[in-house]
Amino acid sequence: MSAGITSPEADLLYGLPSIARYLGLKVTQARHLADTKAVPTFKVGRLVSARKSTLQAWMNELEAGALDQSATRSDR
Repeated sequence: MSAGITSPEADLLYGLPSIARYLGLKVTQARHLADTKAVPTFKVGRLVSARKSTLQAWMNELEAGALDQSATRSDR
């Protein structure tokens, strides 16, 4: 595999502890976000899972929205 390309398996986070660790949250916080559909997750059997790439895109969207709101406020 060439540099910069990851395998699909390496992109997967299995379980809330892995998702919480990736996001820098406590497991209870990650569980709440997953339960309220605030963070993009899916189930593999009974295990809550997520893709690192999807979580990164989600965080980028949140950041862009925050930057847009900040710019709008400073224009007032």
